[in-house]
Amino acid sequence: MSIAATERPAQSNSSSLARNRASRLRSLWARFEQTGDWLDNRPRLLLLILGLVYLAFVLPNSYARLMWHDELFTYNLALSPSLSRMFHNIRLIDLNPPLLYLFDYVILRLPGVHANDHLASMAARLPSISAGLIGSLGLFAWLWPRLGPLWSLLGVSVLWNTEFLVYAGEDRPYELMVAFAILLILARERAVEPQRDPAWVGATLLLGAAMVGSHFMGAFVLLAFLAAEAVRAWGRRCLDLPLTLSYLLPFGIIAAYRGTVSGYGTILFPSVFRPHLITAPMAYIAVARYVSLLLLAGLLLLLIPGGSTSPTPLRRMRSLAALTAPDYALLIGLFLEPLIAVSMVARSHGAYFPRYGLPASIPIAILTALLFCALFHRSRGVAILAILLLWGYPARLCARALGFPGAVQAEAAEKSSLDLHTIDPSLPLVAASGLTFVEMNHRESPAFLQRTWFLTDREAAIRYAHATLFEGEAEVARVFRFQAHVEPLPSFEAEHPKFLVLGTWNYQEEWLLRKLHADGNLVRYLGRCSAGYGDHQLYEITIKKKAQ
Repeated sequence: MSIAATERPAQSNSSSLARNRASRLRSLWARFEQTGDWLDNRPRLLLLILGLVYLAFVLPNSYARLMWHDELFTYNLALSPSLSRMFHNIRLIDLNPPLLYLFDYVILRLPGVHANDHLASMAARLPSISAGLIGSLGLFAWLWPRLGPLWSLLGVSVLWNTEFLVYAGEDRPYELMVAFAILLILARERAVEPQRDPAWVGATLLLGAAMVGSHFMGAFVLLAFLAAEAVRAWGRRCLDLPLTLSYLLPFGIIAAYRGTVSGYGTILFPSVFRPHLITAPMAYIAVARYVSLLLLAGLLLLLIPGGSTSPTPLRRMRSLAALTAPDYALLIGLFLEPLIAVSMVARSHGAYFPRYGLPASIPIAILTALLFCALFHRSRGVAILAILLLWGYPARLCARALGFPGAVQAEAAEKSSLDLHTIDPSLPLVAASGLTFVEMNHRESPAFLQRTWFLTDREAAIRYAHATLFEGEAEVARVFRFQAHVEPLPSFEAEHPKFLVLGTWNYQEEWLLRKLHADGNLVRYLGRCSAGYGDHQLYEITIKKKAQ
């Protein structure tokens, strides 16, 4: 028998195994497609899944995580003794319009919400949690007629992989702004119909006002709607005056708060927070960095049977979505919102934070879903697999909030750190950062706060930190009735020759440690202190004796 004859059966067995493997893969993929078809025909079930998954991702984090500095401003303002006092205090110490505070004012007076700090934190975050759910359902409703229910759920999942879910669990107005923007997209779609109900024009006015009434950055979102209306007017050769006015009137809120908005530019922020050439690109990366997971998944899905090899997915996307020129103008305007906002903030010498660009996550989610749906010929099996991949990131956020990853290491680190409450309790304790100082006044006992200080020195703050953001802490402490103390540095040094400082030496907004060291005082590092604050470093300060 020849060698070739003996090799033939082995090759035959190998090819047979390959065919069987390919057959099993095709069978598995067919089940994926059948499951996708079954789900796509049950939109109510998909809506239920959307709501349950959203709550599973957001509620644990909202309950487990205590409020931080910015959230505590919202919380404490909402606890003002009356609405008139709340409106007065907002203009004194915060730079946002009042809608979120009104929501919190009502919620924080419901019975039982102050049973413990975790419950109070989640109650204060209910407006943002609700806004995130409403925004998710609104995006689903907009995509449904274009992509079908299952691919609409994928579009929402893309949105969840931006910073959208992060601010859904925070007592700040960014989630409200995005949710109102999504609802405004839905209302606009009805308002531009040939035989529209005038109520939809009124709805666009109310939603636009609610968006700007949540955060001043909503004004830049309205510019996108005005751009869409300008393109529509060009095509119609006629201006839709009622709809245009509905977009313009909310700018009256900006005019009413002109003093507050201009006051934002008088605060000196560290250079790292002020807009630079790289700020806008970084804003996009911060808003949508996790969407890159979907792009990677798309490359992998191209290898799956049924994946697209056609070079014209963009053409199919246009026919699939039936987007008009005004629609494109709206999406492009929303996408450019961070760039426009950065340009305007730079002129006022204020600070720009990536969360201000959160509305850009809307067109990113929409266009990504449209493109992938066209790329894979509406394959529902692809949609299921992509959705499951996309849920990995928010699931990880939820697990982290519950303390699953690294719990043993975190516990060990806690045991090896200093106890802030027991180390030399006879000495005054100074919080170097206004962030830590505000959080301490919410979490610590009255006895502990009696030995807690925050020190001010505008000249030193400008010299060493180039920032004056926390130089108004005396007014904050008065309005919020803090039990800890705020005092100018020179008078404090005269009365306390030795004290402790909880701070971070190189944090951009903190100047105290660098100032004390530059003055020749003894600054001794005691060790790491894990008390749940942003600052971890504990120092002992001995003031240099002045020559007689």
